[in-house]
Amino acid sequence: MNYFQIDLFQNNADIIINALVSALCTRNTTEAEQLIQLLQKEHPSHSQLVDLQKLLIAQQRFHQPVKEIEYELNELRDLRAPTLKLLGKEAQNYLIPLWQRLAKALHGQCFNPLKPELHCSFVYSETTDWVGVRESVENEPHWFQHFILALRLCKALDFLNELETEIEIWFYLFWQFPDKAAAAILSVKNLRDRWWIFESIEEELNPVHFPIWMLLTDSKLIHYLPKKNLPVSTVHSKNYHIIRKALRKKQKKTESTQDVELELRIALKDIDEDLLKWYLKKRVTGQP
Repeated sequence: MNYFQIDLFQNNADIIINALVSALCTRNTTEAEQLIQLLQKEHPSHSQLVDLQKLLIAQQRFHQPVKEIEYELNELRDLRAPTLKLLGKEAQNYLIPLWQRLAKALHGQCFNPLKPELHCSFVYSETTDWVGVRESVENEPHWFQHFILALRLCKALDFLNELETEIEIWFYLFWQFPDKAAAAILSVKNLRDRWWIFESIEEELNPVHFPIWMLLTDSKLIHYLPKKNLPVSTVHSKNYHIIRKALRKKQKKTESTQDVELELRIALKDIDEDLLKWYLKKRVTGQP
């Protein structure tokens, strides 16, 4: 930046800030440093000065090794709002390389449930690298024991449109962590509408029955086969496969339709009478 430009910028905070934002977006650290100094000199009490200084500090660290990963991760999280406010549409382009730097520092670090964000799966989600999220979760030997890891995997699969595997993991979550799954499912687009319909049912079915309800409202699920071999041994998963077996019989028409229908209704009654009530109503009205 030459002296003519400096003179032009003096006493005009908006021009300085616009130039500074441009320098940050293009990663011109040298020019950004000069403009910060100018803004601090000419407008030391400007409302945006502190946030702009934080953005510059984060950019200055880019080529430096990560020394305190937890501290820097928390700082970068806190930087989201001011970055969006100051950089607008360029905010994500500015933040992604900074998150990628932290991802490199976290590479190979095992998941700690006490500090769930100190894991590559979290950092990759901030960069919208959904393949990276999937791989970092699946590299954890017992990822399915941790709800947060399984949820991150579901979100990644949702963005990657790997619906069958996503559904398998969501069913596992509803059987193992029903309350947490019910609170989290609205965060994915593929099953959001189905959940809204399930929640609006007059019978107010227990969330653990969401997989069976899905099975009874979407015939394609009868043919879905597990790919993850998740260690599910709950009564809810067993009930699901009882209903699936009855529906397969009904579809194949190898046995008496009346006998199979009776078997299905008895199984539903044994699982939950409200589930049977909903099913019978559905048979009459044709509504999900």
